[in-house]
Amino acid sequence: HGSSIAKQLPNKPLVIGGGPYPSAAPQETMEKDEYLDIVVVGEGETVFYDLISAYNNKKKSFADVPGIYYRQNGEVKQSKTRDPIQDLDSIPFPDWAKIDFDRYKNIMGQAPVLRKMAPITTTRGCPYSCTYCHDLFQKRFRVRSAQNIVEELEVLHDLGVHDISVIDDIFNLYPKRVI
Repeated sequence: HGSSIAKQLPNKPLVIGGGPYPSAAPQETMEKDEYLDIVVVGEGETVFYDLISAYNNKKKSFADVPGIYYRQNGEVKQSKTRDPIQDLDSIPFPDWAKIDFDRYKNIMGQAPVLRKMAPITTTRGCPYSCTYCHDLFQKRFRVRSAQNIVEELEVLHDLGVHDISVIDDIFNLYPKRVI
């Protein structure tokens, strides 16, 4: 595990896990990986900011950060849950200028395109409640505005990226929106 390698570093960094599997099974994830300090459940943008603030402010406890599982005296604890972000346009774009797209052109996306490519999301979640599907976004469907998406595409275009992989769970749910 990368978490065990991280804990061998001299500064013993805080090891945080997240994503679909840890969100679906946070307790089990922490039990299987003793080196994980925290698991973020669901969307991490606002949680991560609050986590780092709590970590830097030694007076604040991780128990005060909604949306996580954490260790306290060797025991796995859960904080309060956190609602999903309703306004997806409020989430800042990744700092795409920091990415060396040429370095990843052979491995990013569903299939190698051998050109600069970037993955983007335009929606989160799904309005259906299929029992076999993940619950990462709490079965709610939310969308970014067309203007917000175009602004991000313009940033990518200016960086020489012309291939886009839309990685939404259900991008084509509403055909008029796709168009």
